[in-house]
Amino acid sequence: MREISKAHRKLLRKLSQIAYDREMTHHLKELDQKFKKWQKKKISSYELNELIHNFHNGTSKNLYCIYNYLDADGVVARALAFGFLSEKEVPGELRSVIQGMISFYKEHDMD
Repeated sequence: MREISKAHRKLLRKLSQIAYDREMTHHLKELDQKFKKWQKKKISSYELNELIHNFHNGTSKNLYCIYNYLDADGVVARALAFGFLSEKEVPGELRSVIQGMISFYKEHDMD
């Protein structure tokens, strides 16, 4: 793997924050749908509480670990592979440096 420049490292950190927000938003929208079902009395308060608990202990914790423990290049590669970042947002030179990781995440959905 080629060395990543200081400017690209800074951009990777910024992009990883954007990706974290987008992925969390995606999952929160799914949870929001559960709240709407609860409001329409299609699920009980107990079921909603369990869904919230599962979100907190599952999805939220997993995302925290991904976005706080993976290196920024891995986070951005994963976000590109899963569609939380677009190719337009990541300069071609930087994409070429992390292409191997992007391919890995596309082949191995680890979510």
